[in-house]
Amino acid sequence: MAPTPPTSPAPPLSPILPREERIQLALARWKESNGTVSKTKIAKQHNVAPQTLCDRINGKQAHATAHENQQRLVIGEEQALLGWILRLQA
Repeated sequence: MAPTPPTSPAPPLSPILPREERIQLALARWKESNGTVSKTKIAKQHNVAPQTLCDRINGKQAHATAHENQQRLVIGEEQALLGWILRLQA
């Protein structure tokens, strides 16, 4: 009987997910683990830069959120406009 190959860890999350969504998932996973899993390991699993995860854990805001007052559209308006454009394309 041939030896079974070792199981590999779960592959990183697809980069198809939006970057901010991957960051939020990584942040939620780190909070769930109560710090028992390393930040670097969680960051790799979610295809996020470890420093970005550390920054968010320490309270740094997303770039778009931090600079929202400098934008012509607030995030909600931008998302509504994007949804409208995508419906027109369909």
